[in-house]
Amino acid sequence: MAEPAITYGQLEDLLASFGFERKDLASGHHFFQHPGSIARVTLPSAPREKIAHPFHWLGVRGTLDGFGFLPREQFFDALRERSPAA
Repeated sequence: MAEPAITYGQLEDLLASFGFERKDLASGHHFFQHPGSIARVTLPSAPREKIAHPFHWLGVRGTLDGFGFLPREQFFDALRERSPAA
């Protein structure tokens, strides 16, 4: 089974849709934190259209599921809803 093609832009959009706020770090990473919880994710600074490494999208999926934002089985559907071309 092929790995899904998920971009960093899709991950950022999904996090933003749940209220995560982005802070750019001097290290060249983006730090996303949800203001109403301790949920947080760090992603590399990469072009929005670049395909995300599975480690990164798995981390986003696990964080959203673990903190009750989005069940992991709905992750890919949520990405498609926000990016119809995906």
